[in-house]
Amino acid sequence: MSSNADAIEVRDLVRAPLLTIRQPWAGLIASGTRPIEIRSRAIRYRGPMWVHSAIGPAHPDKVPAGGPQHVRGAVLGLVHVVDCVPAADYPDPQWSEPHGFAWVLERARLIEPVPARGRLAFWYADLTLAAQLADALTA
Repeated sequence: MSSNADAIEVRDLVRAPLLTIRQPWAGLIASGTRPIEIRSRAIRYRGPMWVHSAIGPAHPDKVPAGGPQHVRGAVLGLVHVVDCVPAADYPDPQWSEPHGFAWVLERARLIEPVPARGRLAFWYADLTLAAQLADALTA
C-alpha cells in the first residue's frame, strides 16, 4: 500500500465514532476477546469504531490487574461494527444476553492507550484527540 493510501486510511479511521464502554468489557472488546457489545438499541451503522474505556469499571472485582481491561479513561483500540442482531439470537452463549442488541464486532486492533474524556452514545474526536489517534495508529 502506498504512503498516500496509508494516509487516506488513517484520515478515515480517525474520523470514526468513539463509544465509551465500561471495563472490563472495553478491554475485552479492544483486544478482540469479546466479539460483541450489548446495547439497549439497535444501530444501522457499519464501519470502524474506536473503543474508549470509561473512568468507572462495571465490576471492580472482575477487572484483572494489568492488560487493556485495567486501563480506564482512555481510547484503547479500534474495531469494526459488522452487524447488529437481537442479543438473544447471538450464536455464542458465552456472550449472548436475553435482552438488548448485540453489535457484532470484528478486526479488533489495540493501540497504546490515549487518555480522553468519554461521553454517552457515539461521539467524535476533537482535533487534538484525532491527531493523537493518528499517531497511535502509525506507531
